[in-house]
Amino acid sequence: AYYSKVENEVENYDLLKDSSKMFLASAYFLKDKFDKSNIDDYSPYILQFSRALENELLHKYFISFYDSLDKLLDNNPDFLKNEFSNNRTKIFASLLNKKSDKFTMGTMVFILSLIQDLNGKTISSSILLQEFRNHIVCKGDENILSSEFIENIKLLTDDYRNKAAHIEQINKNDASLFHKLGLYVLEQILAPIMTSVPNIEIE
Repeated sequence: AYYSKVENEVENYDLLKDSSKMFLASAYFLKDKFDKSNIDDYSPYILQFSRALENELLHKYFISFYDSLDKLLDNNPDFLKNEFSNNRTKIFASLLNKKSDKFTMGTMVFILSLIQDLNGKTISSSILLQEFRNHIVCKGDENILSSEFIENIKLLTDDYRNKAAHIEQINKNDASLFHKLGLYVLEQILAPIMTSVPNIEIE
């Protein structure tokens, strides 16, 4: 039943990873139970929904970069090592060097913010960031580098996901605001060529 609820609300549901569908279905289950039981803290729902967002970001943009990275390393085996001395990119380079699939939402948002401006000081000094930006642009997903997307995903991370993870209560009203914005951001990840911006008020 909850898979159906998710399918009805997520326009490009079929594009979701199976694990993301599971995270969202369990999030909807939690929200429904909390709504019916007058629970004060919606943090478990926030965290479960955030897992879906994190999973989609991870696979669509970061895991998919490994194929390109392998080619770069074939041409230059020291490609990543050159980034370890850069304080802004060393964490990214280290995760890539380990072929990690453990990027946190905060780490991914930080990396996206670094490549947002093609002429930014940080990206100008990092071949890795330039290649990663090219990877996203070549996928046709340049819209996720917009100020609006970066601000929204950062808001979801800082004001909701991180607070929910650190024993701060998220009330029903805030959970509803998160739900609306979370669905919109998820849709941008799944189908980034979107031009309409909903009127979502976040205080």
